[in-house]
Amino acid sequence: MKTFTQVTKKSTRKIQVSENSLIYLPVDQLKKYLDTVSKFLMDETKNVIQYLIVNNSTYMEDLNNDTDINVLAGFYNKGQISNDEQKQLYDWIDKIVENKRELEIPVFLTQKQFDDIISFKVAPDYIYYRLDTEEGRNHVATIMFPLLNKIVSQFIGKSELTKEDLISCGNEAIALALNSYGKVSKKSKTDLETINNNTFLSYCGYAIRNRILDEIKFNSRTVRISVSQQQKMKEKFGVIPRTNTVSGDAVVGHSEDDGDKTVFDFIGDTDNITYDGNMKDVEEIKSRLFDYLDKNFDKTKMEIWYSFYGLNDRTEMKGKDIAKKYNISPSNVTYYIYKINTFIKNDKKAKELMDELFDVMTECKNIEDAKNPDNKVYYV
Repeated sequence: MKTFTQVTKKSTRKIQVSENSLIYLPVDQLKKYLDTVSKFLMDETKNVIQYLIVNNSTYMEDLNNDTDINVLAGFYNKGQISNDEQKQLYDWIDKIVENKRELEIPVFLTQKQFDDIISFKVAPDYIYYRLDTEEGRNHVATIMFPLLNKIVSQFIGKSELTKEDLISCGNEAIALALNSYGKVSKKSKTDLETINNNTFLSYCGYAIRNRILDEIKFNSRTVRISVSQQQKMKEKFGVIPRTNTVSGDAVVGHSEDDGDKTVFDFIGDTDNITYDGNMKDVEEIKSRLFDYLDKNFDKTKMEIWYSFYGLNDRTEMKGKDIAKKYNISPSNVTYYIYKINTFIKNDKKAKELMDELFDVMTECKNIEDAKNPDNKVYYV
């Protein structure tokens, strides 16, 4: 029969901690940490901290090893268990590491990380999830999918938005949350400590819900116009009436493969179409719009935006291909595109240029529409 000292861990996971990790904390510091950030911690982490409190005077010796700087990390990495209590401790740590939350354990933090967390100078989840690293951000984006699906399910059938539209909104919100979590907005009156006292899960859920509600509110102004009604309005007004504001990423039709066509696709679609109008006007307005955007965003963000929509003589590319080209995460590609689209929707001059461009291009296509009215078209 095997003894406890012969039992080694089955997990291949390893803990890598900073050489400047705390290693040991006295009881009062452990209790203060547990009381301050309890809502951020896994149950297993709370159990580990309680073990360190109860065994505070002996665990350094009980778990000691000759090769590792951090005693607790060395205990887990070697997996040498000598009693039932240590076996339970090992299982708790293994669950924490499986969820990539080992920095919840205070003796794995540096002194600066520990001080920033208990004073809420930094949002605890920003450190626990390692949101300052690409690996951490990608991991968080993945584990937010169940939350995203849960929120999306609550909105299905309550608007004109499809499930795919809702998921797209949610993904944009996650990208925004990753870039704004733990930061004070210039317009916000909330202090940093209050902001950092929110878990990333609650912050992200709030962001997803609000992004979807904003999209539903915006699309409530989109009106479906039948073919017969199109013809009547053209005969009466010469054009199809619509609102004065145009959103660049709003759906205005469908491509040949039955995919959605946005305003940005619309203004970039200048091939194989016979226009009844002055194309110089179209190109002049597009040039003014692109020049204005270039002045408000850096070159890389604009290249990403142009490439995503195939505008300004760029070849249209998928988000994942753009991410690979510029060596950034797909979530950042989504974020940059959303940021520019939002700017166009909210900035007065950009909105005026978009309205003017859309009007001129629609006029150019009026004769073509009259000859072959498309019953899939949505006008904004």
